[in-house]
Amino acid sequence: MPRLGETMEEGTLQKWLVQPGQPYKRGETIAEIETDKTVVEFPALEDGRILAYLAQEGEVVAVGNRLAELEGGEGEDGIAGGREREASDQEPAATISSSVISLRKAPSSCVLDEKIAASPAARRLAQRSSLDLASLTGSGRRGRVQQEDVLKALDKDGVGDTEVGDTAVESGMDDDHRLYAKELGPASAETIVFLHGFAGDADAWVNIQLPLSRGMHTIAFDLPGHARSLEHPGIGGVSAMAQAVKEALEQRQLGRVHLVGHSMGGAVALSLALQDRSRIKSLTLLAPAGLSTDVNHRLLRRFAKTRSHEVISIILEQLIGWRSRLPRNLADLIVEQRSDPRITEKLEEILETLVVGDKQKVLPLDEVNALPIPIRLIWGSRDSTVPIEQAEALWSASLYRFEGIGHLPHMEIPQEVIALIRQACCKPMQD
Repeated sequence: MPRLGETMEEGTLQKWLVQPGQPYKRGETIAEIETDKTVVEFPALEDGRILAYLAQEGEVVAVGNRLAELEGGEGEDGIAGGREREASDQEPAATISSSVISLRKAPSSCVLDEKIAASPAARRLAQRSSLDLASLTGSGRRGRVQQEDVLKALDKDGVGDTEVGDTAVESGMDDDHRLYAKELGPASAETIVFLHGFAGDADAWVNIQLPLSRGMHTIAFDLPGHARSLEHPGIGGVSAMAQAVKEALEQRQLGRVHLVGHSMGGAVALSLALQDRSRIKSLTLLAPAGLSTDVNHRLLRRFAKTRSHEVISIILEQLIGWRSRLPRNLADLIVEQRSDPRITEKLEEILETLVVGDKQKVLPLDEVNALPIPIRLIWGSRDSTVPIEQAEALWSASLYRFEGIGHLPHMEIPQEVIALIRQACCKPMQD
């Protein structure tokens, strides 16, 4: 069982998609795993076949425990059966993080004691920089060393930045002016940037980002005032958030990118395109905000301030279509996050920059429609938060309407969303 998020300690094996004895190809989905946030496709990293299931559908499995016995490719240390090996000079260290395996020699001076609680990303970075994990004080749950702890130690010691390669790297904030970002995939490939909706975070994209990162460089940001970018100062509305993302992209010295934004993140994506149109190759927007004054302001205000499990559960049900489902532990996770009172304080502050009275602020639509950028809209017919009728305001875009889907298409119909994003990245000028 891989760790698919910083707080993930276990996952539920939802469904096996490959039978014992049946061969599979690299990149083929072999199982579906439910985390505390979403259901994730689990791809094979090498060709092979499953010899035997070691976990059954519906079973809750701790991170690092074996799911199946494999033959071929990475063998029993492959994606369905992997544990982190203890590194030495004689043996490469195998690290599983966000369904990507990286094999490399471990420097002899690097301490990788498995008894030290540390995230896989923190272990990789410490290994690469020959930093002793035992010398760090972890900021995570139960003292777990996070990548942010390693980055701070490296900055303090004057060690240079690390590269984003073909493994999952989570880059945390060096200071309050740097957005948190989850980066996956080869740095040399096309870049897709994900921008979440109001009260969300980068992890909301995990079931979209992981499959796409197999061939593309992907970055999911925590927008200012949210999650791990909580204290970032850029919360003065959509334009300020777009400026923060622009600066983060400039820091990475990236060229042109594909933007994917949901709800508030869709409005941020459009604002960024207005600020720096030459940087954007395509826009894929899921129920974007900012196209009309109409918005479910009562639901948003209730969601911004509540810490009640019951209220959060009810609101989540209102965000999706009648036949859609969300991860069973999502409400629990939100409640846990909001034990920090700063979360709701920031959300209420942000909402006031987006909604005035009972109306949301509207983007300059004439300028948006004049953008020389291909735009795709993905919208659910049962979206009661930002109604699909607002798509008419963005007449320059192609609309993909999904019957029975609510406000969270990336969670309700991830496969369809992935297909449309791939299409936008491969053939952006054909719409």
